[in-house]
Formats: sequence, structure tokens, C-alpha cells
Amino acid sequence: MRVKLLLFKKKIVNRYDDFINKFLLREKKLSLEKIGRLQLSEAANSTENAAKFAELHFEYDTKAETSPELITFISEKTGKAKVLVAGDLSSYLEQARQFINIGNPYELEGVGVFRKNNSGGYEFSAPQHLTAKDNNRAEKKHAGKDNRKTKKKNSNKNAVMIMALIIIVIITAVLGWGGYNMFFRNKSSSANNNQTTAPPLQTDSSAANPQAGTQPVITGTDSLFYKFIFEVTPSAERAYSRIAQLKTFGDKAEFDSIPAGDTGMIYHLYVKQKILPADMGKIRDSLQKYFQRPITVQAIKN
Repeated sequence: MRVKLLLFKKKIVNRYDDFINKFLLREKKLSLEKIGRLQLSEAANSTENAAKFAELHFEYDTKAETSPELITFISEKTGKAKVLVAGDLSSYLEQARQFINIGNPYELEGVGVFRKNNSGGYEFSAPQHLTAKDNNRAEKKHAGKDNRKTKKKNSNKNAVMIMALIIIVIITAVLGWGGYNMFFRNKSSSANNNQTTAPPLQTDSSAANPQAGTQPVITGTDSLFYKFIFEVTPSAERAYSRIAQLKTFGDKAEFDSIPAGDTGMIYHLYVKQKILPADMGKIRDSLQKYFQRPITVQAIKN
């Protein structure tokens, strides 16, 4: 089952890298969610090839959003609904950011490599130029000798990508296990502290279940179960696929659903943990760093 999942991930990554490459060559600019923006500048004088580019500029921006035109482009090429393409791209870029944040370079095939710099931001290293030959190789098949060379090159890239995905899964699983061990150590150490008050509990009124009743009375010495909600989505497919992905990493993530009037359901993706209220701030901060998302906390009534 794990081998099939890895092969599926390899197929998704290769497909989106190819689409991103073709889109960038065509549109000359691209924005990637919470990573930044890429801008291609055409050479002023290009006698060898009219499609050759002189420079590729990168601007780091954690508030950047994925270009809507890229989502439309992939949707038109694959026939897949835009909302599903947007969810897949968000998950793909989130996995790329997690890989970069733990100190590893991440290669966007045919475009360049992203790395984390000393100041905690991202930097980008691009090839010297992208040519029309690169674009044509992504757009159509070649015959004879050129086709055989392309197949051999793609086979080598696929082998490298499989190894990279295996490394990603192993590293993420180790980090997840280490994070949970840290939670338990924090719980044990906090039991010895003479803390009688807890930080205020953060709640999300839009995530509350109207039939859940009143919240339990919390004291500084009570150990309770809490939901650490790291994502809220109206997409059932996104909820199922994201939780399945996290479980392959060893994360004990779950989700529940809440009716949202006539519009359908809202899905809460969360990690459940039994802790002392005094530990809440530490655990929330750790999970925010791990998931790279804001965390909402809900107490679970016994």
C-alpha cells in the first residue's frame, strides 16, 4: 500500500512541475502560495532563439497566493474541476514548504531550486536560461532518436524523484514522532510546576457545534482532551486526502464535519491531545510551526 501511495505522489509531483514549467514559459510570471513570485525577462537581443530568457527573478513573499491563471491552465489541460486543482496545488506546495523549512533544497523541475536562507526566508537558484527546446519537449513528443533520449532522461528523473519522495516521507515521519514525544515531555514537566492559572482558551465561533452544549469548567490542575484545529475546509475530498496524507507521515490527525446551513458541510482537520491547560500555549506554537498554519483550540467535553 505504501509503495502505491509513493508512486501516486511521484505522478502528481511530476505532472504539476511540468504544468508549472509550461505555464511560466508561456505567461512569463507566476505566483506560488506562501512562497513568492517568479518573473521571467526576455532577452533584448536573441539571435539564436526567440524564446530564450535572460533572467529569472524571484521575490519571497509569505502572503503570496497561487496564480488563478495557473489553476485555470491546469484545469483546462486535465479536465479536472478548478476547486480540485486548487486543493491539489495547495497540498503540493504545502509539502514543498515543509521540505524547505527543515533545511532541504526543493527542486521545481525545469525551473530551479528553492532553499531556506540564514534569515529564515526562501531564496531561489534558476538555470541560466530556458529555451524553446525545453518548452517544445514539454508540449509534444519527438520522433526517432530525440524521443529515445527524452525517455531515458525522464526515466532517470523519475528514479531521482522516487528517492526524494522516500526521503521526504522518512524525514516528515521522524519529525512528527519527535513532535509528539515533545508534547508528552512537556506534559510531564508541567505537572511539577506550581501553576494555578491557565492561559485563555482560544475558540472559533464558526467552528463550534451548536449541539455540543456548554464547555467544561477548566482549572489549572485538570488534564483534558483538546482539539488543535489546523485547517477548516468545505471540501470533503480535501479533508479525506489531507488526513490520509498525514497518517502516512505517522501523524494522528483526524477530522469531523459540521452542517453549514443549506451550503453543505464544513470539515475540521485536527490533532487531539490530552494536556494540562498550562501546556496549551507551548503545544499550539509547536503545531503552528509544524503545519505552517494558525491553530484553533477547542476543549472536548468528557
